[in-house]
Amino acid sequence: ADFNFGQFLQAENLPASLENVKKIVGEGERSGKILAFFLFRIFASMCGLLAANNMEGCVFMNESQYTIFKVGLDALQYLTKESSQEVYDRFLGRRAQKLGLTFEPDNKESRAQVRLACSCRFQDATKGKEVIEAFEQLSSEERKTLSEYLTADGINSKGFLLYFSPDFMRNAAANPKIGIVHAMKMLLKVYQMADAEF
Repeated sequence: ADFNFGQFLQAENLPASLENVKKIVGEGERSGKILAFFLFRIFASMCGLLAANNMEGCVFMNESQYTIFKVGLDALQYLTKESSQEVYDRFLGRRAQKLGLTFEPDNKESRAQVRLACSCRFQDATKGKEVIEAFEQLSSEERKTLSEYLTADGINSKGFLLYFSPDFMRNAAANPKIGIVHAMKMLLKVYQMADAEF
């Protein structure tokens, strides 16, 4: 399936990305087994990341990585019962809990804040609070427009998957000369340029 689980864990991709998995899994009595195999394949692939660096065991899938991985894995298990948007929301809701954020599916700013925190690869409430504080420093128009882009599902509304945006957000957040606020403003500019082009 044309689905990148790493992008899903960082809320980099869109609910539309889950549509491809739903098509592969299909419906009926075999769908559960197909989904289980698909999820096992994802787990095995991710355990093999960084294998070339160390032959003494799994380097990538440590406890903190598995904690985030399991949230995504648990959400994907609902693909045979729920819509792509519901599964995506289920994932964002669980990530929001770990980040100390409130997730309201119908509130665009709430959805945007959780996606931004995931994109920064943050994992705790202290970092979640940093995202809220940075987001509130944007102008009301910037918040509104960025939220529109970050809530587009790619199914019913045009959405953009900005490849490697989590790398950008994480590096900007770690750099005191740039910070999250400037990163959010640049992310908005990239969305606007993509929107104008496509």
